[in-house]
Amino acid sequence: MQFRQPETHQHVPMIPTLARYAIRAALILVTAAAALFLLLLAAIVIARYEPDSGYCPDAPIAELEAKILAFAREQRMELNGAEFVGIPRYRADKHGWWAFDLKSHDENYVATIDCDGRITGFGTIRKLSFDPPPRSAQ
Repeated sequence: MQFRQPETHQHVPMIPTLARYAIRAALILVTAAAALFLLLLAAIVIARYEPDSGYCPDAPIAELEAKILAFAREQRMELNGAEFVGIPRYRADKHGWWAFDLKSHDENYVATIDCDGRITGFGTIRKLSFDPPPRSAQ
């Protein structure tokens, strides 16, 4: 008995060859997608990076107080006889800012100013009454 050699078909690729190419293509696509994601993430991190220009714990307090009073005058606020009370508070966050308390007549104010000399907040402090509201007669 004589065995016959199987016929080879050169024009039809074998299934394992197709599977190998498909797996290779899928791995290339996944690797390219991961590389693009990491590149995009790096670009976002670099774009959002800001230098520490908002760090000024040794800022001249007198200059900051003068800017706050100038801001109040520009807003036409009546701060005659206003004085700064307490110690200014410095917050060392991303922007760096100072908080000042002012007292003028019977009003208490708080002002915040950043390291660039911009007023970021200015307003009155009002104490809320904890008295319960009057009951209506029924």
